[in-house]
Amino acid sequence: MLVDLQLLDGVGFDLFVDLDPRSAAVFVVITGHATVESAVDALKAALKALNQSIFNP
Repeated sequence: MLVDLQLLDGVGFDLFVDLDPRSAAVFVVITGHATVESAVDALKAALKALNQSIFNP
């Protein structure tokens, strides 16, 4: 799934948070509006999803 960070009706990264952690979907966020905070939030969410997929097969 390829999304922009800033969508007309919300934040593209919210779609990642709503995905099932065991999903095989590839999620890529692109944007011209990145901040350090959004990058840190993305890394935290990705690590959380990774931990859930490893420890809850």
